[in-house]
Amino acid sequence: MKVLSVGDAVYDILTPPLEALGRVVTLEDILEVPGGNALNFAMEMAVLGHESALHSCVGEDERGGALLRWMGENGVKFTGERRGRTCVTLGIQGKEKMFLTYHGCLGHLRPENAPLKGVEHLHIGGLWKISPKSVEALARRAKETGIEVSVDISNPPTNGDREFVFRLLHHVDILFLSEWEMNWLLNGKPFEKLFSYLGRGMRYILLHKGEEGGVLFSTEGYADIHVPRVVPRIPTGAGDVTNAAFVHALHAGRDPQEAAHFAFCAGTIRASGMLYPKEREITTFMEMNKI
Repeated sequence: MKVLSVGDAVYDILTPPLEALGRVVTLEDILEVPGGNALNFAMEMAVLGHESALHSCVGEDERGGALLRWMGENGVKFTGERRGRTCVTLGIQGKEKMFLTYHGCLGHLRPENAPLKGVEHLHIGGLWKISPKSVEALARRAKETGIEVSVDISNPPTNGDREFVFRLLHHVDILFLSEWEMNWLLNGKPFEKLFSYLGRGMRYILLHKGEEGGVLFSTEGYADIHVPRVVPRIPTGAGDVTNAAFVHALHAGRDPQEAAHFAFCAGTIRASGMLYPKEREITTFMEMNKI
């Protein structure tokens, strides 16, 4: 399947999971890894065997070069541009995550230039760093040409435009979001406002619940998805890997609940320390845990 991911490409600098923060914290190690919702999605889809490309903007600096090298090593084609400085996130991992982000060149990303020819699945992530109107136009164009569209609203700012998201949902097949993001989006409104989109073009909502797994919503109802707990090492990005694995599993012929179990197991493996798990590693994990 030909997949295009549009959105953020980020150079992540991550702490190990921390129990608590003080004024001075000495770290035994730091992780420097590719990051960003869109980039992680593209990387996992490539590792799972798809023709995967990323439309984004990376800097002309060393970190931008590192991101391009990581993409090349994992089989992701880059269709965007290089200019300015790369987006960098300092991620403090622990019970309470904190992300300090310098957006860099991402503000120059032009989603309307994304090459959709031959694309079968379009994923949009990191949309708060790029133009909302361009994102909406891209999703509409994709749907009009028969392309399946998934969106992760990923870490909206407190003052983010909720109505923009609801307009966007008219052009979305699969919505990914966390509990916090769902509560932010609804802002006190009843759940029915979100779930009313199911059956009107949208097919699935995959709700992430951290270590607990998640919930799959569809026109047929909902299913709680539970996965084994692991000692977290790289929880940042686990949701992005889950999202890609869900799309992959659906197109591999798994029924929606099986696809959701496969997906959350992939995210769990990521959290345990493997950046982008392959299919065999995911199925082995499922077999060992009798899922």
